[in-house]
Amino acid sequence: MPRQPLFKEQNNQQSVAWAYALLSNKPGNYIKKPVEKCTGQEITQELLYHLGVPDKDIDRISKDSAHTIPVFMPFITSYYMLRKPGDRPLVIPNGSKNLAFIGNFAETKSEAAFTTEYSVRTAMEAVYEFLNIERGIPEVHASAFDMRVLARAMYYLSDKKKLNEMDLPVKDNQMFKAGLQNFAPTYIGEILRESNLV
Repeated sequence: MPRQPLFKEQNNQQSVAWAYALLSNKPGNYIKKPVEKCTGQEITQELLYHLGVPDKDIDRISKDSAHTIPVFMPFITSYYMLRKPGDRPLVIPNGSKNLAFIGNFAETKSEAAFTTEYSVRTAMEAVYEFLNIERGIPEVHASAFDMRVLARAMYYLSDKKKLNEMDLPVKDNQMFKAGLQNFAPTYIGEILRESNLV
């Protein structure tokens, strides 16, 4: 769900979201048929079920509060399909002297599909290997595990609010307040300050 409003004409009573249905040939948990055979309302019902909306409210919400347009997008959805090692070819198949696979459908390490970096990284792997260039491929930025990146994202996703301004269930908890004070002189406190969270 992108930051709202997504469209200039969108009023503040509307939200726009999209979802990908993977494993589209399997029946849903709530609507007992494959998503490719579902109406927009049925897709909404399945999504609401997975979001934890009470069963008694699903039908009403899907009828009165949502408008879902099903669209088949096989090329984009294929990026997100489950896969296991061996489903995609190695950038340079074992024993290959002049053939390489590049792009998001070749297997490379530690990279998320559907990025430009993935395509560039696989091309670099192929060129460096075939031309015997002794240069390392740039490492994937480990932002998913970097507290600095996560804290900064939290700041922007909360509309640039500090922790004490956010609607957190623990905000008024004494342990939470004491924890923030104890973290102040530490590296975590430094990260929180640099991210404008305190």
